[in-house]
Amino acid sequence: MESNYKTKILNILSKINWSVIFVCFIILCGIILRLKVYFYNSSFFGDEAALGLNIIEKNYFKLFEPLKIGQVAPPFFMVVCKFILDISQQAGNIVTRDLVLRLFPCLCSIISLPLFAYLIHKMFDNKYMLWVCTAMLAFNTTAINYAQEFKQYSCEMMFALILLIAFLHLDIKTVSNKKLGLYCTLFMLAIWFSNTACIIIFTGYLLILADAIKNKYFDKVKASILLLPMLADILAYYFLFFRRVNRAMTQYMHDFWSHAVPSFFNINNFTELFPEKIQQLISFPYTDILFVFLFINILILFSFRDFKYRNKYYILIPILLSITAAFLKIYPFEQRLILFLLPLLIILYCQTILLLKKSKTTTVILLIIISALSLKNIFNPADKYVLHKQYLRQFTQIINQNNPEYNNLYILFNEDPTYYYIKKENFKCLINTHYNNTYLDKQKAKQIIKSLPSADIWLLGGHYAQKHDNGSILKEYMLQDKNLKIYQIWMSPYHNKNVFLIHFKKIKDYN
Repeated sequence: MESNYKTKILNILSKINWSVIFVCFIILCGIILRLKVYFYNSSFFGDEAALGLNIIEKNYFKLFEPLKIGQVAPPFFMVVCKFILDISQQAGNIVTRDLVLRLFPCLCSIISLPLFAYLIHKMFDNKYMLWVCTAMLAFNTTAINYAQEFKQYSCEMMFALILLIAFLHLDIKTVSNKKLGLYCTLFMLAIWFSNTACIIIFTGYLLILADAIKNKYFDKVKASILLLPMLADILAYYFLFFRRVNRAMTQYMHDFWSHAVPSFFNINNFTELFPEKIQQLISFPYTDILFVFLFINILILFSFRDFKYRNKYYILIPILLSITAAFLKIYPFEQRLILFLLPLLIILYCQTILLLKKSKTTTVILLIIISALSLKNIFNPADKYVLHKQYLRQFTQIINQNNPEYNNLYILFNEDPTYYYIKKENFKCLINTHYNNTYLDKQKAKQIIKSLPSADIWLLGGHYAQKHDNGSILKEYMLQDKNLKIYQIWMSPYHNKNVFLIHFKKIKDYN
C-alpha cells in the first residue's frame, strides 16, 4: 500500500515540467521586485512631472495634440493613463496620484516578463536559454526603473514583445482570413500605443513579403486584409497625431538629441557612442571588446541549426533599423528610447548559452546561480533601481504645510513643471529665459535677489536648476548675503546640491 502511494507521487512529480516551474519562480521574483520599487513611490522627476501635467490639464482629445514642456508620448498610452487617474479619483492627492499614473507602466513591465519567456520558448526551445534570458530581463536595472516611471517606455517594450510573438505565429499561407483580420487589428492598435511599434511592424511585414517571394505565394484577399486597413490606419495616425507633433517638436527634439544628450550616430562617433548607449541599457563588463562579443554572438545565431532561419532576422533587423534611424537623425539611440530593444539585445547577448551541452552538472549550477541571484535581487533596496531620484513632491508637502496660500513662492526657472502645485496662479518664477542659455554668477545672483520684495520668501531650486550648477551658485550667494535672514534650508537627500527649498527674508534693502 505504501509502495503504491510512493509510486503515485513519483508519477505525479515526473509529469511536472520543472523547467516551467523554475521560470515561474524567476518571473515571480521579477514581479515582486517591480512591485517593491513601484510602492517605494519616489517623487516624480522633471520629465515625469511634465508628462503628468499634460494628463491633468488636457482633456482626452487634446492628448492627440502636441504636448507641453517638451514632451512626446503615444496618444493611447496617455488616454489609458488619464482614464485610470479619472476612475481612481486621486487627481487631488499628490502622493497617490503618482502611484496611479505609474500603474499602467508597471503593469506593462510585469506583463513583459511572461511574454518574453514565451518568446524565448517559441524561438529556441532550450531551457538554459529560457532561464538565463528571463532572469536577465527580470533583474535588469533599466527595465525595473521604467516599471516605476510615468513614461511610455515599458509600454513600448510590452508591445514589441506582443508584436514579435504575433509575427512568429503568423503563417500567411495557413492563417484564416478572420485570424488575419485580428492580427491586422493588433498591428493597427500598436502604433497608437507605441512610437517604436512601427519598427517591429516594418520588420514583420518585410519578412512576410520575403517569405512570400521565396515560396512564390500570393493571395490577393490576404494581402488586402494585411495591407489596406494598415495603410488607412497609418494615414489616420499621420493626420490626427504625427503631423502636428512633428511640426511642433522636430526642431526642439533634433537640437536636444544632437547637443544636450548626443544620441545620433555619425561615422566619427559610432564606435564610441554605440557601446556607451548599449552599456546604459544592458551592461557588458568588457566594453573594449563589445563589438567582438556581438560579432561572435551573431555568428552563433546564424550557425545554430535548430533555430528557424526567419527568426534570426526578427532579432537583428529591429536593432539594425534603430541604428540606421540614429544615423539618419530620425530616432535617437538613447537608453529609454531603445528600451523596446532590450529583449532582443538580451537574446543576442545570450547566444553563447546555446553552446552549453545539457547535463545534470550544468543544470544544477545554473539553477543555483540563478536562484541565488533572484533571491538576492529581491532583498536589494528599492532606491537602487530608481535611476532619476528627485525630491520635488516632498518639498511641495513642506510648502503645503508651512505656506498653504503659496505667498511669495518662487521657483528659479520657468521650465519647471507645476505638476505638484495646487495654486499655480500664486507661483512665480525668477528666470524666464531658457535654462540652457542661462549661466548664473555672483552678479546675476545678486540682481535676482535684489528684485525680490522685502518679505518672507520661499524659493525652490527645482529640476532645471541643475543645469550649469545654477541652483548651487544661487544658494551659495544667498548664504553669504548679509541682507538676507535664512530661516531654514531643506536639501534633497540624493546628494544634489542644486535641488533645494529655502525659506528666507530680506531684512533690509540694497543700496
